[in-house]
Amino acid sequence: MEQVVPAAAAHGVTLDASVCVSEVERGRPAPDMLLECVSRLGLRPERWVVFDDTPVGIEAAVMPGRGVSLCGNTCVRDTAETAALSDAYRAGTHERAVEVFAKVGAGGTLTSVAALELEDPR
Repeated sequence: MEQVVPAAAAHGVTLDASVCVSEVERGRPAPDMLLECVSRLGLRPERWVVFDDTPVGIEAAVMPGRGVSLCGNTCVRDTAETAALSDAYRAGTHERAVEVFAKVGAGGTLTSVAALELEDPR
């Protein structure tokens, strides 16, 4: 986080809370990091929805019995690379992500978080 937070800030992104694995007893797939982050944010854990694009992240969110959604995207690519992909390739990527994440307990999938309208859960 020593490098991530300043790099994010340089691009105008600020974090309301962050948790490093060194700050909790167990790392993912244990839910300790998520539970600590929820606590720091002052949120009610029963209202959380977790967006993650890794099986271990979904496992961490499912473990405490919470609702989970995910974005099965090509997040390792930049915008131009993603735009250059064919619709068929993008659809196939999402289909593969749905299969992988369903195996670890994901409650739903999204192709993009861009269209979501969420209310502040506090």
